[in-house]
Formats: sequence, structure tokens, C-alpha cells
Amino acid sequence: MLQFAVVLVIGVFLRLPGLGDALDHDEAYTWEAFASHSVSTIATHYPVPNNHIFHTFLVKASAAVFGANEVGMRLPALLAGVLTIVATWWLARACGNLFLPAIGWMPVLAAVVVALSPAHIAWSQAARGYTLITLFSAVAGGALVRAQLARKRVWWPLYGVVLFLAMYTQPSAALLAVGLAGWSFLQAARSGDRPLLTATLAVHGAVIVALLAAYGPIMDRVLDAGRAWGLDLHGGSFIAFGRLLFDVAVQPGVVVLLLAVLGILWLRQHAIQMFGLLVALPAAAFVVPLIHGIAPQPRGYLFLLPWFATAAAIGVAAIPAGRRRQGSVALLVLSLGGLSGFAAATHETFPGWRDLGTRLASRTPRGELIVAPFRLDVEVQYYARAAIQRGIVTTLMDGAARSLLFATDAPRYALADYAMSNVDGEIQHLRLPENAVEKVYDSGTRAVYQLRAAGRSMMPDSWQWKAHPDEVAQIEFGVAGPAVSDRLGLAVRNDSGLPFRIFSAARFRPPGPGLCVLLSARSNLLSVVSLYQTGPGPLPEQIEEVTELSMLTTAARAVEGIGRDQHLWQMEACLWPVDAASEYGVFVRGSGAPRQDFCDIRVLYFPYP
Repeated sequence: MLQFAVVLVIGVFLRLPGLGDALDHDEAYTWEAFASHSVSTIATHYPVPNNHIFHTFLVKASAAVFGANEVGMRLPALLAGVLTIVATWWLARACGNLFLPAIGWMPVLAAVVVALSPAHIAWSQAARGYTLITLFSAVAGGALVRAQLARKRVWWPLYGVVLFLAMYTQPSAALLAVGLAGWSFLQAARSGDRPLLTATLAVHGAVIVALLAAYGPIMDRVLDAGRAWGLDLHGGSFIAFGRLLFDVAVQPGVVVLLLAVLGILWLRQHAIQMFGLLVALPAAAFVVPLIHGIAPQPRGYLFLLPWFATAAAIGVAAIPAGRRRQGSVALLVLSLGGLSGFAAATHETFPGWRDLGTRLASRTPRGELIVAPFRLDVEVQYYARAAIQRGIVTTLMDGAARSLLFATDAPRYALADYAMSNVDGEIQHLRLPENAVEKVYDSGTRAVYQLRAAGRSMMPDSWQWKAHPDEVAQIEFGVAGPAVSDRLGLAVRNDSGLPFRIFSAARFRPPGPGLCVLLSARSNLLSVVSLYQTGPGPLPEQIEEVTELSMLTTAARAVEGIGRDQHLWQMEACLWPVDAASEYGVFVRGSGAPRQDFCDIRVLYFPYP
């Protein structure tokens, strides 16, 4: 036990250096889109696979106790990573007690593999659910081996619970379940033991029922997210499949894989049941996606690590005692420990966009609007939330913008090809002329540029709203607000409960090329306020004659705030490149809510030189 305690301490030490680093995109998105919301939202909101639901619950709980900071959000992944070392020892011990009872160090060596694994160490310092699934994989394996082969029924409930939690953390853990369940049913059927077969059926049936209850209401969204973000293996894409195999093989390391193959071959001769289990898991993990046509990202296969570690430890035990075995152990430890130890010893704190948030928070000007590109917008939103909110609210109040700031990260997010999300969730590219901006912040590859020109108001005296002819009868215009300024806005009564479209009769024409920023406050999150574009001439009679622009969002999410009327408002700033050849007006796509308010609609024009 002393040896194992030393391994555990080393494993903990190697997983600490990066806990305080700035959040990356996926971590910030986990918080912004999921963990910062209600439990019911976490359980039912699944637009992308970033929501590792059970892990997200743990992040929310941890942040409530330790704060919504980097360490607080990463604690669940860290604890799961450390416990995986223990669970791997427990899994390997279950196998060793059955087939290698005389070699007590074998489980400790399996734990060493996980403790020193660079891939596992990295994911133990990230607020993501991969180490949690790996923990559940090892615990489920240890419980199943004891229940199935050692005939200890007490372990069946633990197996069922952790198998469910693995899939409730990430649906791709179904690959783990297919491998374990397939092997379990085959062993039970071959044994002729009716109570064992009954227990196998009961446990897996209960897991299926629990999964249907958990995922049933959102199953379509889960499947859509998997298709959209998984690896496409359709059409026999052997290149994609080969790359997947390579990327997964890199995770445990070449030495671990070679020793694991040796261990599996030894089991083929001496323990056919364990051989079947260690073959069934990777077979299910790769054959099922190949048949289905969609595979998880390589990091989604981290759950195989405890099994690779166990097989590698068995492989070392299969080598006759002597220098070869000692050399194998030394090579194994050095191949993993050298990389992970060097990484821990030379780790430098990654500031990310944390410094930007601190710097922007220290600035005091009103009307300073911050723009962030696609993917970076979530990190900038997390670290510069106060500055983003201050800029939007003060601009809505004053009707004037002092400056427009653009966050960049070279070379991927540069001004010459500035990828941004639009209001419909699509990606569009903005190209900013270099002579239109000046650098105001620089930190490595990250920089912030300020548009040289200040914003000019393009506000008419009144927007003069018009509705689509087919929708005039279903809506009624009124007065709303104010939100944060002293100007009244538009109230739309929509008794039909159907979506509607309205646009302004008032239009404006920019004096030259530049950017138009549209700011607005709306009562309903699902409604969209944007611009429309039309050529010069008489006012269009039909709404189809105007072109609605899918505006580029400046931040990851709309800013929420309580207005002067004590109601909750969604405040947002969007932008669009404009020129003098077209005229522009405001276009509103309303949701089906019965009452919706739109206030403080402001348009600011930033000219290019």
C-alpha cells in the first residue's frame, strides 16, 4: 500500500500546475452556456456535445461552493482524475486476484500508467467531463469483473449506477456500455447460470430505462449534436478512420500499447474470459462508429485508458522475472513520467484573456464597445463581462459610442479575416482595413485594436414601424419602456401567438464605407433585431422587397439587465459593414410571445478612412 500511496501523491502533484490557468474556449462555453444556468436548463439544453450533463451538474455545485473561477470549475475534473488512479488500481486488482494472485504489484503498475499519463493529466486540469467518464469506466469494469466472474452479486448495483452516469455525462460512453454489456451477456449465456443471466438482464434493463428517462425529452437534440460535431466516417472513409485510430493510440503512448498487446496475448492463453473483455471494449469502441458512420472525437476515447493500463501491467507481469521485466518497467515509467514530469516542472501560467478582462475592467470610459470573433467570444465574454455590459448599457443610455474595440489572436483570428457569429448562429467573415484601426493592447499572440473613428448616430426622429401585410391583423403596436435610456420604445401585442415580422419605414444612408453598430434592448430573448438593406428609392410596400441582414454579434451572449421599468431586458450590440450605395432600416423578427417590447434602438456609424 505504501507504493500505491506514493503513486497517488505523484499523480496529484502532476495534476496541480495548470489548475489556475485561464479557461479555454470549451471550458468557458461549459460555464457560459450550461453550468451558470438552472439545473433544469442543464438537463434539457443540448445544442452541442459540450454539455457533459452530469459533469456540468458537478461544475455548478463546485462553483457554488468554491466560486465561479478557474479552480472551482476544474475541481470535479481534478478529483475524477485522481480517483481514476485509485479506480484503475481497483480494476487491475480484480483481474489480478482472479488470474495473477501471486503478483501483487501488478495493480500498482496499472495505477502508475494512469498517474503518469500526459493525456489524462491534461484533462484532469480542464473543466470538461472526460476524466469523469474514465473514472466511471474503471469503476464499472472493476464492479463487473467482480459481479460476473467472481459471482459477487453485491457489485451489480454499483456497476449499473456508474454505467448510467458515464452515459449521462457523455452519450458517446455508450461505446463503453456496448462493450461491457455485450461481453456480460455472452459470459452469462455461456455459463448456463440462470441467476447470473437474470441479474445481467435486470441491471442492463434498468440502465436503459434510466437513460430513456434522462435523454428521452432531448434525444433528437443529442443525436443532432452528435452528427454535427462527431467525426464523419460515412462512405468508408478509411483515411478518417485511420487517423482516428492513430490519435487514440497516441493517448496512452506507444510503450503502453505494446505492453498492452503483450498482456492481451498472455490472457488469450491463460484467461480467455478476461481476454474476451479486453478485446470486446476496443472492438465496440471502433466497430460501432464505423458501422454508424459517426465517431466521437479522439478525446472521447479516454475511457479506454484504465483498460490499456491494466493490460499493460499484465503484459509486464507476463515477462519472466529478471532484467527484461525490470527494463520494461523502467521504459514504461520513463516514457510516461519523463513527458509528464517535464511538463509539470516547466509549466508556465497561461493568462489567456484574463489579463484583457482585468485591463478593460480598469478602464472607465462610457460607450466603449467590445467585439470578439467566433470561439474567442466565449472566453472574452467570461473575462470581460463587466466591461462588455458597461459598454452596451452606457451606449444605450447616451446614444453615443466612444470607441469600438476588436479582440484578435494571431494568426487564426486576425483583422484581415475576422470570423464572427451572426444572429442565426452561422459564421461570417469580416475584413477590416489595417489603416482603420490602431493597437491598444498586446499580450503575445493576443491583441486588441481600436477603430480610429468614433461612432456617429444615424438615428431618425421616429422609426415609423410597418408590419408584413399578412401579419397586420395579428399584431398591435403600442408604447413600451423605457429600458435604460429616457426614450420610450415599441410594444407589440401578439395575441395570435405566431412569429411576426416588422420593419421601419425610416431609413438611413451612410456617407461612405464603414461599420454600422445596431444596439437594442428587447424583452424576449428569442426575438431578433437586425438591419435590412434596400436600394435608394420609394419605401417598399412589401416586406419581401427588403433584404434582412444577418447581423454579426459582438459578444457571445446578450447582456441581461433591469431597466428603468424594473423589467428584465436583453441588450445586444450587433454590427454590419455598410456603404453609401444602399439604404438601411431596422428589421425585427418577433417570436410567438403575446407581448414583446423593443426599446433604445440605436444605430451608430463608424467610418473607414
